[in-house]
Amino acid sequence: QAAEDLQQSELRYRGVVDNQTEMVCRYRPDLTLTFVNDAYCDFFQKQPNELIDHSYLKLLPSDQHDSAREHVKLLMQTRKAITHERQVLACTGESHWQQWTDLAILDPAGNVVELQGVGRDITPIKQAQIELQHALVKEKELNELKSRFVSMASHEFRTPLTTIVSTTSFLEMAQSRISP
Repeated sequence: QAAEDLQQSELRYRGVVDNQTEMVCRYRPDLTLTFVNDAYCDFFQKQPNELIDHSYLKLLPSDQHDSAREHVKLLMQTRKAITHERQVLACTGESHWQQWTDLAILDPAGNVVELQGVGRDITPIKQAQIELQHALVKEKELNELKSRFVSMASHEFRTPLTTIVSTTSFLEMAQSRISP
């Protein structure tokens, strides 16, 4: 009965994890994957056997390898969940952005045995942020251009207006000495 209950529990667990839209993985401190769900496999267009027992560094651009190792060290030291963003290489070779929440899995003695990550593709969000930043830069340039135009126009109008005002003042002062 205990074995059957355990098997049912395992099936429920698999059903929940494998059907998540978020990517779920577990890996050792040396970055070797020990578990990946269907969403993880779908994103990278790989079968579980192509990922499990392989380092997930293969899925990252090479300039991200050192930061990934540092992240694992931090997870093992803090033993708290950490959310971060990371660039990865999709199956097409394109760079994508993912947001991951990772945490250390401890044995009963408190030793780190594995790490777990839950991630999602945030590439559209990152692209929208980049577009907004570009739009903000353009808006600032436009505001600066408007400001310079107003300043220049103000200066150009101020000179003739000053002449008109001073001539008007002169005429008012000399009004008694000038014939109509």
